[in-house]
Amino acid sequence: QYISANGGHCNAYTAYGQTCYYFEVNNSGLHGALDRFSALFTHPLFIADVVDREINAIDSEFNMVKESDFWRGNTAINKEIAVDGHVIKRFVVGNTKSLKEVPNSMGVNVRNRVMEWHRHQYSSDRMVLCILGKETVLQLKEVAVQMFSHVEERKDVMKRELSFPFHTTPEERSKLLYIEPKGGLRKLVVKWYFPSTTRFADWDPVGFLTHLGGHEGE
Repeated sequence: QYISANGGHCNAYTAYGQTCYYFEVNNSGLHGALDRFSALFTHPLFIADVVDREINAIDSEFNMVKESDFWRGNTAINKEIAVDGHVIKRFVVGNTKSLKEVPNSMGVNVRNRVMEWHRHQYSSDRMVLCILGKETVLQLKEVAVQMFSHVEERKDVMKRELSFPFHTTPEERSKLLYIEPKGGLRKLVVKWYFPSTTRFADWDPVGFLTHLGGHEGE
């Protein structure tokens, strides 16, 4: 409500290697928005009705993309080339069945599991904050310290680097896959695999390689 009242919007997304929360707001509302945003990490409410509403939103998103050729192709390729036992072979998104029906049948309280995940995984040393505003860098830094210094560094956080690429063998990488599309589009997808770039995120090596590969100059 605060974001909307100040001419902005907010959203979030989860990828294989990271989760990103972001918002835009009129500069006059930036300080108040950051105050509320920081509370997301320090004092999340996890209201039961909101958890249920988010599960419904995830289910809607899943139903929108599950028949798309892009999603079907990406999922099929990842599952085909990954070695047995790798997490990428699992159901990596979510829907009402996986997030509500199955947990309920097993006596699992989803809200409690989400709270547990937050306690153990949302650690300050695994986060990056970016603030853009009309103030000077020093002023924005002061706001960042004031608002976000209370985000804890968890001592029991799971310290591991995600395995990207997907533990493939030369035999699994050297495959030609044919996927019958449901739409009229025909597409060629070529994938290269290289060691994890998580430690070099500040230099964006993937973006650099993508730029070279997609450059249309002679």
